[in-house]
Parts: sequence; structure tokens; C-alpha cells
Amino acid sequence: MRRVVKGVGWVLVILCAGMLCFDLVRTVVAGDLLITDLGTLWFEIHPTSLQQAEPAVARYLWPFLWHPIITTLLLLPAFAVIGVAGVLLVILGRGSGRGDGSLFGAS
Repeated sequence: MRRVVKGVGWVLVILCAGMLCFDLVRTVVAGDLLITDLGTLWFEIHPTSLQQAEPAVARYLWPFLWHPIITTLLLLPAFAVIGVAGVLLVILGRGSGRGDGSLFGAS
């Protein structure tokens, strides 16, 4: 299970690097700072799920969870949110430390 969590974490870290490169290229080409927020990325990938998520969260979980918590998260840069999630999963996938203390240990 740790390997799966760690693997998903590394995939997210790689996606974070890709999103950062994408935003940097767009910024250089446009000559203006262009950063993709998480909500825009989600809308570009699957717009209907984003539109259905708000009423589902408000109805079945807790209305306060969508406004302001999830909406604030959706306005953050996509590369930052994906990167933080990836790093957290890599750290969680490390398991109970075996003494080497390195982030990139072969466990």
C-alpha cells in the first residue's frame, strides 16, 4: 500500500512540474504572468463534474465546505495544489522511518 501511495505522490509531483512548465511557457509567450488555477484546470478536464460537485457537496456533506473552503482551493495555482498533495503523499508513503532519514530512500 505504501508503494501505491508513494507512486501516486510521484505522479502528482511530475504533474506539478508539467503544470509549472506549462504556465512558464504561457507566461513567456504572452509577456504577462499567466498562472492556471485549479478550478480552470478542472473545468478544462471535465466541466460537468465541476458543475455537479457544488450541489453534491452542499447537499450531501456540508454547505460551508464548498463556500469558502473548496472555492478558495479552486482559486489557488494548480501546480501548487498538485505539488503539495504529491509531496504529502510521497512523505506518507515513506512509512515508519527505518533510520536512513532521506526523502528519496529506496524503501
